[in-house]
Amino acid sequence: MTPWLVVLFMAARERALPRLERLCARRPRRHLFFEVGSNRGDVLRAFYSGKIPKFSVNPHWTFPVSGYNASEWEVFAFEASPTHRVALEALEAAHPLLHISIAAAWSDANSSIRLSIDDTKTGMRRAQWGSSVVRDWGQMGGSSKTVDVPTVDFASFVARTVCPQDHVVVKMNIEGAEFAVVPHLIDKGLLCLIDDLDFYWHPNFGRVHTRSVLVPIRFKRCPCQAIVPLASKNREQPRD
Repeated sequence: MTPWLVVLFMAARERALPRLERLCARRPRRHLFFEVGSNRGDVLRAFYSGKIPKFSVNPHWTFPVSGYNASEWEVFAFEASPTHRVALEALEAAHPLLHISIAAAWSDANSSIRLSIDDTKTGMRRAQWGSSVVRDWGQMGGSSKTVDVPTVDFASFVARTVCPQDHVVVKMNIEGAEFAVVPHLIDKGLLCLIDDLDFYWHPNFGRVHTRSVLVPIRFKRCPCQAIVPLASKNREQPRD
């Protein structure tokens, strides 16, 4: 093939490649931490300081990468409750590679979903930690306070953000919404872009109870380095 034909062929192939594939081919390996369900930011503070904050709502959380340098990680944090906007945006202002999204991780986007605020006695002591899009706290001792919040399609976010060479850590604590979000990742073939997935499992949260067995079984088929479904056995969880 003559040189000018080679150039034309390469240019045509370049145009045919999806945009993200072209970007990934040129992009160096990145370290990405997705903090899905940030609450008031206790996990983020622990990530940046190396110390669990006093009275943390995630007191046993640890980052799965030993000897990490927080300044080398780009962090994307998602929190549904607008209650925590001010605290999270203050953290965002302090850390250049931290990106905060006040939206509910879900299986579709460009919509809104109703968030039930955990204003039970325990919830109010622990930063409304059980606020959920699948549980009605009005039936569990709360005041039935709700707020409509925007959604983000987490699978689509992963698809347009992550390259195969990236090192990706996910901590997910979204009060029952994991039973919509994680199967959607699996269905889209995206779960195995994640190296370490540390997720909090809420099989007792309302209508998702019927899927409490399905999700962990499907996880076993994915060759990630570590998948840790965390029930309430050794970590505190919002309870009935």
